[in-house]
Amino acid sequence: MLEKSAESLTAVPDESGATEHSTHSPSKENSSSADAERDLAEILAGVLCVERVPVDSNFFDDLGANSLVMAQLCARVRKRADLPSVSIKDIYRYRTIRSLAAALTDVGTGIAATPAPVSQPDPASSEAVNPIDTLQYILCGTLQFLLFVGYSFIAAILATRGYSRISVGSNVANIYLRSVIFGGVGSVAICTFPIVAKWILIGRWKERSFPVWGLP
Repeated sequence: MLEKSAESLTAVPDESGATEHSTHSPSKENSSSADAERDLAEILAGVLCVERVPVDSNFFDDLGANSLVMAQLCARVRKRADLPSVSIKDIYRYRTIRSLAAALTDVGTGIAATPAPVSQPDPASSEAVNPIDTLQYILCGTLQFLLFVGYSFIAAILATRGYSRISVGSNVANIYLRSVIFGGVGSVAICTFPIVAKWILIGRWKERSFPVWGLP
């Protein structure tokens, strides 16, 4: 009788450790998720140039963000050593701060749970970029349109003059030779112009950050 009682007592597992683990684990996860929500909200508010961002607002429908804005968010998150890396694919999969923070703190979602290596901050990228207003958008688009019209006008003049030179050929062989020469020179000019323009214009720029659709 005593032997059976001893066996029954030893067969009972000690569940105190499992109970304590199940009790404390959700609180740790909730605390980690709340910290991630706060950090992500602060970063996104800085990108959008607003004071605060609701954690349940949709990035695109409610906050009016686009892929360029969210790419800036991903870049700033990658610079934080205390946050896991976030990709654009994750942004489109989890479209609110709350769902994204929950995914970051959940190891089973497929997002990397270990922080990505952080590089030294770039002084040029740390400069504040002022938001672009409607007038600057219109001015930038107008300048691009005028540049396109001017480029097309010059190309049309050169093509017209080239045709006039080719058409005065005395025979078929002479016309063919003129066409080959004009086509070769035109191809070289079209390929050389962007390279020269890049060396002359972009090569003189200083390294800094500016909006893609704004005036630098």
